[in-house]
Amino acid sequence: MGTRRTQSESESESESESESESESESESESVSESESESESESESDRVRQSRKQCGRDACAGPRYPRAMGIGGRRAGARGHSLFLGLVLAACGAPPVSSITHPPLTPPPEPTLVVREDVPPAPPAPDPSATVAVGGLVFQGAHRRGLTDLAFDRSGRLLATASADGSVAVIDVEAGVVRASRRAFVRTGSRRVRFEPGGEGLVIASSGGFFEGTGGVWRWDLRSDLFAPVLRPQTFYFDLDRFDLHPDGQHAVFAVPSDDGPAPHLRRADGTEVPLPLEPSRTRGLAFAPGGRTLQATLGGPPEHALLDARTGELLGTFPSQHAAFRPGGGLWATATREGELTLRDPRDGRPLANLRLPTPVEELRFASGGDTLLVLGTADDAVDDGLVAYLVDVRTGSLRATLRLPEESVVEPAADGSALFVATEGTLRALGLDGEELASTSLARVGLLAAAAHGRTLVVASDASIEVWEVPALRRRGAIPLERGEHSVWGVAFAPDGEELVTFGRGGVERWGRHGVVLTTCSSNAPPILRRGGGGLVAGTLCGLGATEGARPPRGGGVLSHSADGALVLLGDASGLRVADTHDLTAARPVRAPRWSAESCRRGPCAAMDAAGANVAYVSGRDVGVVELASGRARSLRGPARADAPHAVALSPDGRVLLERRAGRAGGVELRARTVADGRIRFEASMPNDQFLTTFDPGGAHLAIGSAAETRIVEVSSGRVRATGPGVASFRELRFARDGLSLVVRAFDRLVVLGLDGEVRLDAPEFAPTFAISALVDQVARCDEGRLIVESLLTAARTDRGPCRLTDELVFSPEADYLAQRDDAVVRVHRLVGAVEDLGDVLTLRTYRYYHEGALRSVPVAEDARGRFEVDASALGEFRWRGPGPIGEAPMRAGTEGPRVERLVARFFGG
Repeated sequence: MGTRRTQSESESESESESESESESESESESVSESESESESESESDRVRQSRKQCGRDACAGPRYPRAMGIGGRRAGARGHSLFLGLVLAACGAPPVSSITHPPLTPPPEPTLVVREDVPPAPPAPDPSATVAVGGLVFQGAHRRGLTDLAFDRSGRLLATASADGSVAVIDVEAGVVRASRRAFVRTGSRRVRFEPGGEGLVIASSGGFFEGTGGVWRWDLRSDLFAPVLRPQTFYFDLDRFDLHPDGQHAVFAVPSDDGPAPHLRRADGTEVPLPLEPSRTRGLAFAPGGRTLQATLGGPPEHALLDARTGELLGTFPSQHAAFRPGGGLWATATREGELTLRDPRDGRPLANLRLPTPVEELRFASGGDTLLVLGTADDAVDDGLVAYLVDVRTGSLRATLRLPEESVVEPAADGSALFVATEGTLRALGLDGEELASTSLARVGLLAAAAHGRTLVVASDASIEVWEVPALRRRGAIPLERGEHSVWGVAFAPDGEELVTFGRGGVERWGRHGVVLTTCSSNAPPILRRGGGGLVAGTLCGLGATEGARPPRGGGVLSHSADGALVLLGDASGLRVADTHDLTAARPVRAPRWSAESCRRGPCAAMDAAGANVAYVSGRDVGVVELASGRARSLRGPARADAPHAVALSPDGRVLLERRAGRAGGVELRARTVADGRIRFEASMPNDQFLTTFDPGGAHLAIGSAAETRIVEVSSGRVRATGPGVASFRELRFARDGLSLVVRAFDRLVVLGLDGEVRLDAPEFAPTFAISALVDQVARCDEGRLIVESLLTAARTDRGPCRLTDELVFSPEADYLAQRDDAVVRVHRLVGAVEDLGDVLTLRTYRYYHEGALRSVPVAEDARGRFEVDASALGEFRWRGPGPIGEAPMRAGTEGPRVERLVARFFGG
């Protein structure tokens, strides 16, 4: 398959990236999903690539259309290869040699009902009652249009994946979302399919931002376990060159090489066998239903190869532009660009029937019932340059119908091949085999169409909703909106006393802790300044989180520094320096620094406050000074400005030592530490460039200087280098332990702990890029092979805290009682100490935002590991509770009937 992104993918991802521009470092890079080979293709080749067969798609679920909800040319064409052979087994019987298809037994007729009314709330259940794990689900499946969808075998359940990174399971009979999960970051491609038993989903993602985030995951819908199945360590996981065998053990995927992506077969024992295919020609890989053979799509000249799925032996190559496997097996269809259609035995490629079509072939697709093959061609006459749809009866090898369609059409055949559903120009039509219009209806722009295998349900997906229609009469049974969803969370932070966790992002700032949960009027793309005991402010907008929520000072100004407890903040603007209490931003008082100006801040931090908020240091164009806030007394530590005037200053936590950073006379950067009381220089150091970090220990006695060359710990009073350690590249953190006895040196994928005596207590050069270390440097949390591991550095004890992603953010509370795991918009708080049997040891936090009667509503939701939840009672009607049991049978009840626990957040945090 071609790797060009569709218009919808590009628009969705650009929208996602614009929303996420200030997210954490792990989400600061975008994914390139184009490959060099596509640049060399001609325009006609690229058009053919965009309509490649979905023969791997035995479940007949459309994938990325060319223009999701925008009406692009042949938007309904399933242009990407189907990825999961595992699911091929779920869609039909094992392959048979004859060209026949077993009859389908239709399930009871589903009826979709979207409930708008909410039953009255029953009495609150006993908070201590044991509740089986189920799930609190949202009535809005996604925040953006769909990128993939698939029915289960019964046609009752629909799995959907969205550009927002979420995956959902929708009950089309009840009209509710039965499960939903934020599974990925908001870029990249992904596919989703049900397992044969229907108890789980298998999801493949191209990845994004980090190497290793692409791969395959399994979501157990009963236990809610989300675990990796295949994690190739490549920056971009190519879904077109990947498929999983129906046994779930074997897989094929591409490995980067000098000649291009080299296809490999991975066996169940982990061994990999290179396939006898030219890397530069291989475009797609897919197992046949049943898993006996493997199809490879080859380019230049266009061919399809058939290989033994167990050994990788090449069985033969066949000239063809497109190919498709029949759902359930027993047949393989190939077609040349010139219109030569061949029905073949999928075991060896032996031809069974041939048919010559009068127009160029652009796509092959089997109807979900398996007895009809849809062939899309391009009209080549001067009258009409639209589409031509051919419906072929594969049981007889004969042409059943030829239909002319508008060029911009989304097309889906009925399960039994008796009709063709076409969406174009705001209209959805059902066409008979003679071209007669059986039914039609007005409809918003359509992106995806999918017909259930039982033949009576058609799913119509757009950017706004997922709709279920009865066919062929085209009666709308109901819809689930897509505009709802969690707001973006860009980071989390614990208050200094650890009693409160704050989540922040463009959508809002929320405080979770002993007081419960408090929604604020603030938003922030940077960590808020939190004060001990709750409250604080958002630095970006000077929006207060405390008693005077939303208050702003009389004049604007940037936040330059703040005290360790978050109570005081140092502001600087054109009028000078000011200090404000975060409980009352309007009462800012000026700082006596007459020569200070905002111009001083152009080259670095131009003012700083000590940990207690007692002193402020500043640098101006004329001097360096320190102001004692209680008395207002100012002390100048330098004379007139010189060429090497400092451009940044910092105070030790105790306010006794001033650190100046200045341009060196001979280049590089010079550091100078001096005592505030007498201005005496304690030590000086020269650095070759500005690629280094500095930090004081909590007592101010030692200063650490970290660079790529080495790490030094300097005794401030004497200037003596007390210890040296290894340097690291790509610095992410340099800090002392809270007791001041060790130094943490953290890089992108390396962790070093250095003692004051120079002993390297830990050096992990290939550490997982997603990790955190506690304030006392006694615990470390990391994401390792898809699992969140918390390890004691003192005892080496390890605990598995559940699934994780390499893009997660991990943050310890000050006392390491809690570990916050930010998984995109969802935050999971792990309780690490204390008795937790009555509460569960994980609390999942999210803020659900949606439009209600034209107004944006915010609903905070918390759910513990045992399935109990806390939510604003006024918004319970927007949620449903899924009871325990199989995903298709678990009872769905209104949120008012679920196992709510009032003030669950407060109880979890010990309130």
